Amino acid sequence: MDSLMATFEGIFSNGVSVAVGMAMGTFALIAAIDFIWKVLTTLLSEENQIALLVRCSVKYGMISALITNYAEWAQLFQDSLMEVGSAVGGGAVSAAEMKLPGTLFLKGMDNLKPILQTAFDSKISLTSLDGFFIGIMLLIIYLFGILCYLVIAAQMFLCWMEWYIIGACAVVFLPFLANNNTKFMGEKAIGAVVATAVKLMVLSVILSAIVPVLTSLVIPPDPKNQQLWVAIGTMILMSLLAWLAPGMASGLLAGSPSIGGSETATTAKNTGGNVASAGGAAKSGAAAAYKAATNPAVVSKATTISHNLPG
Repeated sequence: MDSLMATFEGIFSNGVSVAVGMAMGTFALIAAIDFIWKVLTTLLSEENQIALLVRCSVKYGMISALITNYAEWAQLFQDSLMEVGSAVGGGAVSAAEMKLPGTLFLKGMDNLKPILQTAFDSKISLTSLDGFFIGIMLLIIYLFGILCYLVIAAQMFLCWMEWYIIGACAVVFLPFLANNNTKFMGEKAIGAVVATAVKLMVLSVILSAIVPVLTSLVIPPDPKNQQLWVAIGTMILMSLLAWLAPGMASGLLAGSPSIGGSETATTAKNTGGNVASAGGAAKSGAAAAYKAATNPAVVSKATTISHNLPG
């Protein structure tokens, strides 16, 4: 997984270099059209042409600098947010470790080895029913722990893949910032880059917070049932929190909370409403069919038709 991440990072770097050259050609064309149009409209309206020249020079210069230095500035922006996320979460997972999901997964498996050793420890008597139950529960906790770290590593991988793909494609839309009629495409591309970087920042905060919790999860030599269920619940909640990181990032950008039972309740309410509507429609259809079947005029007409049929 780490080697795959490195491969995509190289593709991102090379792809951005190619895309910048293509974007500069597009920018030259759009800027020329935009400048000619503004000059013509200025001549007709008798505006100050010097002010127009200064505004256009500053605008085109800033867009050209943004396209030319896009890779460096985007990386700087992303690294800054990652550092902030790691610091806010406690610094348990650094920005460099965030790019190594495979290493984090292997580290998690090492952290889970004591649980597996406890499951096969001689102090747990597998000859008794209680000892057998504890051994099975410890194995389940170990499997849940592996699944938890796998979910975290998969979420890290997917977030980075999104960053590399969107980051490499966004630069081709930046030239459209030069014209007021097409600048919405460039603004949306910048918004997508910002959104993916914020997603990585939120994931960094979550991982820096939950990795110490998973690392400190210790099963005593003679565990109780309550301790086992608490361990399983902790594993599930931590993996769920990591999986909900993109939703929290979207909630941060939208200015609204994204975790809670309100969404589930709304979905259930809508589903129940649809079922009730379908039931009401079926009931209305059945009532209409019964009314039509018992209508004397319809019965008389049907009888006449049946008598007129051949045979």
